[in-house]
Amino acid sequence: MGLKPADCVRTSRKYLADSYVPCGEWKTISPNTTSAVPGTPPFLPRCGIFQLPGFNQDQWLQISRLEKVQPALYNQIIDQVMAAITSDMCDVFGGGSGLITHGLHQNDPQDLTTTIKDETEGIRVGLHIDSWEGGGFDERDRSLTRICLNLGPGDRYFLYVPLPLRTVLLCLPDKIRKDCSENNLGSLVAEFFRNSPAVPVLRLLVKPGYGYFADTDNIIHDASTIGIELPNTMFTLRGRFGLMG
Repeated sequence: MGLKPADCVRTSRKYLADSYVPCGEWKTISPNTTSAVPGTPPFLPRCGIFQLPGFNQDQWLQISRLEKVQPALYNQIIDQVMAAITSDMCDVFGGGSGLITHGLHQNDPQDLTTTIKDETEGIRVGLHIDSWEGGGFDERDRSLTRICLNLGPGDRYFLYVPLPLRTVLLCLPDKIRKDCSENNLGSLVAEFFRNSPAVPVLRLLVKPGYGYFADTDNIIHDASTIGIELPNTMFTLRGRFGLMG
């Protein structure tokens, strides 16, 4: 999938200036694809899909319905449910340390990208890099890994550019690289896309009961529900996990 500035794509959503979004036909790629940008070393940042064992979609939907009809009971149950899901995800990834839980969040269907900067006006950021921990380019190689579980009922997608932030920086012309600040990643991402318009965006399908793991402080990414008819609820946490080194 290619990309375009958000203001060149027909969408009813508002985007920040200089935002970029995926555009074009999605194509299936072979798993041995090793280099996203000509001249860069083959590298794929830590990112993938997992299935949570024992996830029960019907049980979760029954619990979620309580939020509107019996909110007090819902609040009693939900903390226990989230603790159990966190424990299960840590089992999948070999334990976790420094865990930070971000709780539940719902995405609407038919959104080209989902991340919102201004909840009041619904302004979206397009493909971006998180800054949960901040720090310079070197520190981002050691950032916490984000794990996001889709509770359904709808599917969702995780979008990303298969390059770590350090490689993104090296792809920029020298002058632009010097002008890009570690405190202005929005400008860095926009300049990267302007100078590498053919860079591919990859899309991973995340079905209910499945999740993704990714170092989102170190890769350009977003989520999408375009082409999906149902909303989804996701549960997000970050930490360091034994199976990820």
